Amino acid sequence: MPFPPRPVLVALSLSIVGVLLVSNLFASHREPIEWVGILIGLGTAIFFAAYIVLSEQVSTTKETIGVMLKTFAVASLVWLAYQLTQGVPWTLLAPENILKVIYVGLAGNLLPYLLFFWCIQRVQAERAAIAATLEPVIAGVLAWVWFGQTLTVMQIVGGFAIVVAITWMQFQTPNSPASASNVVSRTD
Repeated sequence: MPFPPRPVLVALSLSIVGVLLVSNLFASHREPIEWVGILIGLGTAIFFAAYIVLSEQVSTTKETIGVMLKTFAVASLVWLAYQLTQGVPWTLLAPENILKVIYVGLAGNLLPYLLFFWCIQRVQAERAAIAATLEPVIAGVLAWVWFGQTLTVMQIVGGFAIVVAITWMQFQTPNSPASASNVVSRTD
């Protein structure tokens, strides 16, 4: 796998700094930082990066939905195995909560991943990954609008950095073979 081009590294660095600022990691805390949580987050980031790279490879095939369903099936089995050690979540299985659980499963999990696969089929994986860093910005804005949360100046600067990184990537010329063939076919 080749080393990412400089524009991608600039946008990635800017978006990482933005996420760190939006998440308020550098703010003075009265409570100690949970380093186990930081390590779990970094592990999750590694898995997400692998997911993105593998998604781009799978997206060139016709098996996108099949691969996603298999992935969700394996993840569900792992989660069920873990849940067995924790006890049955009776609250989730209550009849009044079933529709909510189904909604979270479909709207909060399956739909976003389907949209992400769709996106990767149309743009390069690094563009989709950098665009995904917009999620904490949207969460911060929604928390501000709906729940009256306050945003610090550094969080606003972090959100701005993420928006700049995403915008920066949109103005860069794609360098994938698929996009190069699209450019050639448009000029004919």
